Amino acid sequence: MAKQRRFQCSKCDRKFSMAAHLARHMSTLHASKKVKATKRASGATRAKRGTGSDLGGVLGSLKAYRDRLADRVQAIDGALAALGAGAAKPVVARRRRGKGSRAGSLKDYIARVLRGLVRGKSVGDIATAVKKAGYKSKDKRLNHAVGKVLADMKNVTRVERGVYRLK
Repeated sequence: MAKQRRFQCSKCDRKFSMAAHLARHMSTLHASKKVKATKRASGATRAKRGTGSDLGGVLGSLKAYRDRLADRVQAIDGALAALGAGAAKPVVARRRRGKGSRAGSLKDYIARVLRGLVRGKSVGDIATAVKKAGYKSKDKRLNHAVGKVLADMKNVTRVERGVYRLK
């Protein structure tokens, strides 16, 4: 049983089963040239994937968007200054200083366990020592996680298969 086509175009005799299809028909076939041009300029139409020819247009629109945002930020800073709040300090991403890992992380616990060892420890022994040191984990495969982390740590060396120690 076919759907009833109850949405009819006012400009031609086409009928559609959904209002969205009628709207798409109206905007693509019966819209004025001015409306179509503004849609193209705003990027409403999709660009083909994989083509680098439209890259310049995308970069241009991103730069314009950035400039509009910068203007809005300046306006907000001006309003804050007028209210006596002063301009907001710019947000700068913090960079971690020094080497090492975040306190409380698995890397941190592994480094604590391995610190002071002359000979290496096996992955299973390290995982057990990490649990005893207070690392909380519900991971049933903690040995596997410890092995992965050990392989990624730059200050840990592999003594033999499955045995690691600090450099």
